[in-house]
Amino acid sequence: MNPEGVRMNSRARAWSAGWTFGLALLFLFVAGSLFAAPAPASAHGGTGSAATPRDGAMLDTSPEHVQVVLPADITTVGEMVIVDRSGRDWGQVPARIEGRTLSRRLQPGMPQGTYVMRWRVTFTDGHPATGSAEFSVGATATGARNPFALRVTPAGVAVFYATSAAVVIGLLLAIVVQARGLYGRADNHREGSAH
Repeated sequence: MNPEGVRMNSRARAWSAGWTFGLALLFLFVAGSLFAAPAPASAHGGTGSAATPRDGAMLDTSPEHVQVVLPADITTVGEMVIVDRSGRDWGQVPARIEGRTLSRRLQPGMPQGTYVMRWRVTFTDGHPATGSAEFSVGATATGARNPFALRVTPAGVAVFYATSAAVVIGLLLAIVVQARGLYGRADNHREGSAH
């Protein structure tokens, strides 16, 4: 084996090792950023709330009031609206706070249709929380729920992050395996031509 072939082989190995090290650093950076990315803030959040009517309820007649029981005591209400598809708020009086319960009386005679109850509050410890629940009144109540309505849940966010991490890890491993195969063939070719 001549010295020039040895030098080329060691350069190729050094370059291959540097490339592999760079890919490993990229992998660590991407994986770290996926797992370190903050999840949507819910503090005490919408996860521990119980709405009446419950999300997805199908009622024969319109309710007299709505309420949400949250996981912590409430200090202030940013908003509590009950809107139809046109955006009209059917709340009759301002929302009322009683400890962990937020309630609002509704106007009589709500027509048949789908309504969304949205709330935004601040807990006694200063954390804000938001949430929503959709319910239907009358004939529409027999129909199917809107399958395109976006529902973001903490479990869904966790599944999204885990799936994203698995895809990134799989792609990076495929790149590393492919790179090692290409550079291994280049080393073998150089060693064979050096003789």
